[in-house]
Amino acid sequence: MTLAEFAEWWRMHKAGQDTRLLYLKDWHFAHEFPHYKAYDTPGYFQQDWLNEYYDMKQTLKKARCTKGLMTVQPASVDRCGCVSAAESAATEDGRPSNGNCTGDHLGSGEDTSRAHYCPEQAAGNSCQPNVASSQDDVVSSDYRFVYLGCKDTWTPLHADVLRSYSWSTNVAGRKHWKLLPPEYTHLVYDRFGREMAASCDLAGHEGRDRFPNLDQACRHVVECIQESGETIFVPSGWHHTVRNLEDTLSINHNWLNGYNMHWAWALLQQEHADATAAIEDCRSGCSAEEFEELVQRNMAANCGMNYAFMTDFMRAILSREMDLLRSGGECGEARSGHVFSVAKARSVLAKLQQQQSGV
Repeated sequence: MTLAEFAEWWRMHKAGQDTRLLYLKDWHFAHEFPHYKAYDTPGYFQQDWLNEYYDMKQTLKKARCTKGLMTVQPASVDRCGCVSAAESAATEDGRPSNGNCTGDHLGSGEDTSRAHYCPEQAAGNSCQPNVASSQDDVVSSDYRFVYLGCKDTWTPLHADVLRSYSWSTNVAGRKHWKLLPPEYTHLVYDRFGREMAASCDLAGHEGRDRFPNLDQACRHVVECIQESGETIFVPSGWHHTVRNLEDTLSINHNWLNGYNMHWAWALLQQEHADATAAIEDCRSGCSAEEFEELVQRNMAANCGMNYAFMTDFMRAILSREMDLLRSGGECGEARSGHVFSVAKARSVLAKLQQQQSGV
């Protein structure tokens, strides 16, 4: 659905001519209109490695375009993610829903329709991965989004993309948040530990037989009402549901920095293990290098990152932080922050090198 189509639906819905509940999600407004400074990121959330990284990549692309080294198609300004409020694939954290026009995200790993690609299974012959070396395979324009939903649209239970932090500001409208601390996440899965409940509301499920621990999870839920003009911070790993209590327009960012990179690293390790197990029966038809390329490809499709992405991401941040330290313009607390960032980036890169050498 295009933005124009969503606007037409909104008009008809308000006139009582269309009873569907649609939710515009994952609109990369800031990226599509870079010269329209609609807002400033709150000071508390400005140490944002993730969006800074994508800004650096966009700057590099523009430089290459200027030199005639590559051609980049202009971003469509008439695309949005509009889905039915009943579709459980819809998310508040910026990852795409199936069939959604939501930009170039590869997914956060919460979607149950995960990629388990193996050419041997698809073609009946030996594995021949076609994995491009370019980091453009694991790229998004950014993780800054605008959401617009009418009353009673909602987002099912999920944790944020890449296990990032998130912040959300209501420009207009009100939201009801239910948040579950990370230590109780296991309680919202079915008895087989495979499927996660859509919410922490027992009334909305088939019963305790399917989700036997859901009532325990509900006891630990933190609830709040977010009013117009208010901003909420969601820590890494906190699963949550969000319901619009009235027509609501919000700005939402996901971000990573040195203080929550351990969450992204843990997700990366789990995704590697899961992707490996999912195509284990393909191993005999592949060389070790081909098999690992397939694993990395599926990781990118399932959670939006793999070893190559993380390496490029950390090297870019390390280079930027080192340049800031060398410039000598920072002192005191600011300089200490850059030293901390350098140490964290180097630590992740060392882990990556160790992991890849052991693959």
